[in-house]
Amino acid sequence: MSTHLTLRQLLASVPLFTDLDDDILAAIEKISNRRTLNKGALLFAEGDIAESMYVLIEGRLRCFSSADTGKEFVFYVAQAGSSFGEMALVDEEPRALSIDAAEDCQLLSISKNAFLDLLEKTPLLNKNLLRNMIRTNRYLAGMVKSLALKDVYGRMRLLLEGLAIEVNGHRYIEEALSQQAIADRVGSSREMIAKLMRELVFGNYIRIKNRRIELLQKLPEHF
Repeated sequence: MSTHLTLRQLLASVPLFTDLDDDILAAIEKISNRRTLNKGALLFAEGDIAESMYVLIEGRLRCFSSADTGKEFVFYVAQAGSSFGEMALVDEEPRALSIDAAEDCQLLSISKNAFLDLLEKTPLLNKNLLRNMIRTNRYLAGMVKSLALKDVYGRMRLLLEGLAIEVNGHRYIEEALSQQAIADRVGSSREMIAKLMRELVFGNYIRIKNRRIELLQKLPEHF
């Protein structure tokens, strides 16, 4: 998210705050507290009691769940401009996921009482919150469908194609992804991902340099 924007403009670009009047955005700005989260630091853990919601201003956050064995599954990586943590404030249930910093982050936090008070006074914010919840449900339904119906390669292909951006005719993934990071996001082992990546490199479908992946051509639907 551009650092040239004012905080008010940044808030206006967040989907949860879409189309809110300037005086409401000013109120949100007033009740927000800026927070820094260093790379690797935990923002909150699955099962924690929710006390605040957050807006990510800079950086990337991992939203994940982990087993007692230490195995993790990354549901998604939040980008700047995302809001999160608000649903647990509304339903008063513990946090459903853990969130940590994939890189150094700047966030805004809004306390539970302040957010619920704003929600009560702002009908459009209720509508935006409902829209966000529907988007989240659709995303999770798609993820469950992918896990249930696609093999590991199919899930990895969707991830890589979804992350790829095009610059000057080249398609590449801006985020530096380790094999373990890919495995955590598609529900597989690092060894399986390593094998599939080697085959894609050998087939001249991708090029990897310094953990940056470039897509040289459209990935095959089946492998």
